[in-house]
Amino acid sequence: LIQSNESEDEAAQPIYPPHESVKIIQTIVRSGQVLHSDNSVMLLGDVNPGGMITSAGSIYIMGSLRGMAHAGKEGDVDTIIAASHLLPTQLRIAHIVSRPPDEWGMGEAFMEFAYIRDGVMQIDKIQHLHRVLPSR
Repeated sequence: LIQSNESEDEAAQPIYPPHESVKIIQTIVRSGQVLHSDNSVMLLGDVNPGGMITSAGSIYIMGSLRGMAHAGKEGDVDTIIAASHLLPTQLRIAHIVSRPPDEWGMGEAFMEFAYIRDGVMQIDKIQHLHRVLPSR
């Protein structure tokens, strides 16, 4: 009968880096307002047209993004922007800018995310996020 097991073996240490720190904020970003975070941020609310959210890390919005979002503000191209309703006026990841609808289609609004692949901003359904994150 084994009642406990203790080990200081290095092999027992996790092989993956710790998850990124995500700041959770509950608010509505209105026109003329700017919300900034020094790490990844999860916004529980909307970003209205004329509003802006910026982050040194990734941006996750549990609501509508109808304003502007800038992830990886300090140059990190491995960040993403995800929203329940992705209808932005402008997206930026690091130094790469996308202005819909010219560069990507604006169909029905559903949960999507933006990321950088080969120096170009891509938009995909949130169900495919697992295809992007393992490589980052």
